[in-house]
Amino acid sequence: MAKQQAAEEQGGLGTSTPGAAQAEGTPQPQVMAWNADGGPRFLRQAPLRYPRAAQRRNQEGKAVVEASLDGEGRLLRARVIRADHTDFGAAALACIQASTFAPARIDGKPVPCVVLIPMLFVLKE
Repeated sequence: MAKQQAAEEQGGLGTSTPGAAQAEGTPQPQVMAWNADGGPRFLRQAPLRYPRAAQRRNQEGKAVVEASLDGEGRLLRARVIRADHTDFGAAALACIQASTFAPARIDGKPVPCVVLIPMLFVLKE
């Protein structure tokens, strides 16, 4: 199994202006930091499976998945933003797609959001 860990770096992402709305009155997704106060979090994290080919090569690395969540924490979209190897990107994406999330909150109210989720692949010694 690979170890998933939130990276401190979020590429300069913070919270966008609260209260911004789209034309139809639907709240605009907030850009949130993963595992930060008020940010979304896993309710249930699916297993992050280490790619066999990477294990055979003794390769470690990282993948970052951008996830769009609605105000109830449902995953709307997910895509790999960057990965040290395509195998890591595919494994990270599969993990995120099979997981469930608690929604982000602003002033205690759930809001839709976009978040970058870093996934680390570290071999056990």
